[in-house]
Amino acid sequence: GVAITLVSWRGVRAVVQQRDVARFVRLKERLIDSIADRFRTVEEAIIAGRALVDAVPEPSPQRWRNFVTAVQPFLDRGVLGIGLIVRLPREELSALEARMRQAGLPNFTVERDGTGPDAYVVTHLEPFVPNAPALGKDLTSGSTRREAADRAMRTGKPILSRRIRLIHGDGYVPGCLLFVPYYAPGTQP
Repeated sequence: GVAITLVSWRGVRAVVQQRDVARFVRLKERLIDSIADRFRTVEEAIIAGRALVDAVPEPSPQRWRNFVTAVQPFLDRGVLGIGLIVRLPREELSALEARMRQAGLPNFTVERDGTGPDAYVVTHLEPFVPNAPALGKDLTSGSTRREAADRAMRTGKPILSRRIRLIHGDGYVPGCLLFVPYYAPGTQP
């Protein structure tokens, strides 16, 4: 009787384990699909922003605000903002500041802590109020942001950065950045 009970228990245990593994795999696939769908929506919004920049190479802050306001209802919570990052030689930073100030951002100042010949400057970011401290940030001042931006630029594909601390309001929150590259007309990755 003990031997039959032990064999039966092992058989039932194996069936239960197989069922638990199959259930876990189904839940994992559903979760991955759900996360991918959330990022796909954000990616589509950013691609729409790229189309705006293609139509209007230097959109005004108000035009960018209108664009983000139009796509924001389609984004899930957790998206802190949609921005535009401009890559330019460091010797052009003062001219960029002057253009942004003339366009309606009187306090726009570029962070000059980055390294390398080019700066990757956040020029537009909406919603404005909680994201204002990030305007003018040079993404070359940190390795995580720069690596993701460079990879997106080299591959021509959307790239998600590793986990970073994002400036939001008066503090920082954990998050990541999704980079979708834009190239000047006639250029390739």
